[in-house]
Amino acid sequence: MPSLSVNGTELYYLDTGAGSTGETIAFSHGLLWGTELFEAQIAALRDRYRCIAWDHRGQGQSAPDLDRECIGMELVWKDAVALLEKLGTGAVHFCGLSMGGFVGMRMAARRPDLVRSLMLLETSSDPEPTENLKRYRLLIRVVKLFGPNVVKSRVAPIMLGSSILTDPSRRDERDRYTALMSRRKDGWRAVNG
Repeated sequence: MPSLSVNGTELYYLDTGAGSTGETIAFSHGLLWGTELFEAQIAALRDRYRCIAWDHRGQGQSAPDLDRECIGMELVWKDAVALLEKLGTGAVHFCGLSMGGFVGMRMAARRPDLVRSLMLLETSSDPEPTENLKRYRLLIRVVKLFGPNVVKSRVAPIMLGSSILTDPSRRDERDRYTALMSRRKDGWRAVNG
């Protein structure tokens, strides 16, 4: 399992090496997910681009951060900068999904030398709507007490689209993604961020 030490933690990452264009695409996943979200894109692009994806601190296959109650976006962003610098990527095409988009926006605004282009998927620069916060805090408490499997059915409609949730032919895909998003009992720390 390839990992890189940055900012006092170990981040799991994938690096396909140089593609034919000499350019790099960096993939930053959404909350509770991991590099698996970008498997199809990496497979399609790896011959032309160096593709890098990583699991954010306390998510996916990266190390836990048990000393923190909250893994905030500033820390996640700093981890991304440190990872790209250690891998010597130079400016990348940055692809951020949801929370990964928060990382990408910070990268583009604060470190434009590391961003060649920015792809923002299902993300926003707006704060989380206040009406969602109470429900999310309740979900965090339940996960802390009973683990993530208890709330899978409540979290799936937030994280997955209606077509994957309702199409019987996509059951295996839905089950795979539901398992991925609920694999870490300590994922609540990232949700707090």
